[in-house]
Amino acid sequence: MFRFVHAADLHLDTPFQAMVRATPTIADALRDASLDAFDSLVQLAIDREAAFLVIAGDVYDGSERGVRAQFRFLRGLERLSTHGIQTLVVHGNHDPVDGWSAIRGQWPDGVTVFGHTGVEAVPIDRNGNRLATVYGVSYPTRGRRKPQPAFSAHVRPRDPHRSSALQRWRRSRSRSV
Repeated sequence: MFRFVHAADLHLDTPFQAMVRATPTIADALRDASLDAFDSLVQLAIDREAAFLVIAGDVYDGSERGVRAQFRFLRGLERLSTHGIQTLVVHGNHDPVDGWSAIRGQWPDGVTVFGHTGVEAVPIDRNGNRLATVYGVSYPTRGRRKPQPAFSAHVRPRDPHRSSALQRWRRSRSRSV
């Protein structure tokens, strides 16, 4: 048996619209709320000894990602890596692959960021045993309504360990196939 954690629509460092009407104390708390929630997500995966974490789209709210959010995200991935927890990231329609990144290519060991040119399969192994195979594909650009290519055509139907990470255009969710 193993555990994994699934999250989507983190929208790190996205300001709350009501912050302009809030007291300074509340505004400060709201400003950091999404980043603090991500830190809690990382800690949950560590505390529960998850085998992997799937982040199925929209880590950020747009293709112009804030540096503060990017480095907080990177620090969380580094913490997961030091605990042997693999992380699989799918870019969604809000934060597509073609967005600006200050940390591109600096991923810690055990981090997979799914590309957009084809469905990728990532095996999850622990102690020589296959726990799962996670399939994923990211959105290439912000304007797309669906990632390409078609997901179901690439998933091996007889793989007993299959799971998929797919960011949907209406709402995010992981879908087992």
